[in-house]
Amino acid sequence: MGEAAAISVVSYLLYVASSLILYQVLPLKPGAAISSVLLLASAYYLVWRTTGRPAECVRLRGLSPQVALYSVFASLALIPIAASVMAVFVSYLDLPEEWLEAAYELVRAEDLRGLAYAWVVAALLAAIGEEFVFRGVLQNSLASRYSSWVAILIASGIFGVLHVWRFPAAFILGAFLGVLYVITGSLAAPILAHITINSVVVVGSFLLDRAEPGSLPDWVASDAPAPLALLVASGAVFALLMALVFRSTSAVRAARLKQGVVSGPVSTR
Repeated sequence: MGEAAAISVVSYLLYVASSLILYQVLPLKPGAAISSVLLLASAYYLVWRTTGRPAECVRLRGLSPQVALYSVFASLALIPIAASVMAVFVSYLDLPEEWLEAAYELVRAEDLRGLAYAWVVAALLAAIGEEFVFRGVLQNSLASRYSSWVAILIASGIFGVLHVWRFPAAFILGAFLGVLYVITGSLAAPILAHITINSVVVVGSFLLDRAEPGSLPDWVASDAPAPLALLVASGAVFALLMALVFRSTSAVRAARLKQGVVSGPVSTR
């Protein structure tokens, strides 16, 4: 368990350090792309060197189309909640302007070609690397020693801390992705949900840049918390979709068990 935590932290710090170094010699997006690949490669290599079984961290079992859709829509329903918590948290911080500008620059796009490029860097590569490290390596290892819920909380906490000032949103989304991993028993579900969340950020930034003044709701334009009615509705939809994910995957697991195939989730103690 200690090895997994060390691998996760070292890999992520290497990712951050390489991003800062590459930023000095390359534009932000190419540097971020290289760093994301380095995150996945370094974690995979360290797992291979310590255990010799990196494939056990992947668990890419196939998802049924309905479970994939439920996972995607659940991630969309959670975004207003996570964003609102983040808005409240950031309102109490005096963040350096360069931090905010760097975060925005990573997803900024001038045209559709630039949008596709930003999506590959900020949505696709980052999601795959982070899910392998935090759910595949860290949460998997924690679940072999603690209950699944404790594993989710610890992995999400480390995931949040390593995202520094984005801790609240990262912790909430990390917990959601961890639960998806346990319920489905496949890293494909959290990867898909993570890509969806990051895609909303990338595409949303592109559209917001082009929105007419006054055409957006006040809470969107001012980065304020969403209205309470929207948060309640989002929470209800999220709960319903997660219940559907659980029911659908339970049926699949029961069918496979009847066939003598063990395919349950990673540690359900």
